[in-house]
Amino acid sequence: MKTLYLLRHGQAPWSRDLPDDFARSLDAVGERQAASVGLHLAQAKVRPEMIIASPTDRTRQTARIVANTLSYPEKDIRYAPEIYSADVWSLARIVEQHAKSLNALLMVGHNPTLAHFGEWLTSERIGHLATCGLLAIHFNDDKWPEIGRGQGRLLWRSEDR
Repeated sequence: MKTLYLLRHGQAPWSRDLPDDFARSLDAVGERQAASVGLHLAQAKVRPEMIIASPTDRTRQTARIVANTLSYPEKDIRYAPEIYSADVWSLARIVEQHAKSLNALLMVGHNPTLAHFGEWLTSERIGHLATCGLLAIHFNDDKWPEIGRGQGRLLWRSEDR
């Protein structure tokens, strides 16, 4: 059995002073959101065996805060540039490539793609995923590459507002 956790980055406001979208950082609210998600996961006894994230500043920060709360080594967070501009099928390939022997994977990325991915996996209406919104999706399959459209079951959805 496999569980995939899809986490949107925390709040990171736009600024004209930034060189590009990659440089957007979490604000104080985004930092609190990420800490709250980490605490929620810890209380639910979730222990991802791998954290993989988009390399933008806001996703890196979110992943580090959550990792620290879960006592997951920051040095073990993997960054996948393709998450930033991914579509649903690209995210499925990332899961297949990175999680071969894992039972629990946490992916930190961006909306609307994470919400679309959750919908594709579960055939449920996810809609908008708020900043630091989290989806927990369970699969009965023993191998990630066999996971596809409609094969997941949404265990829970958590959104810190």
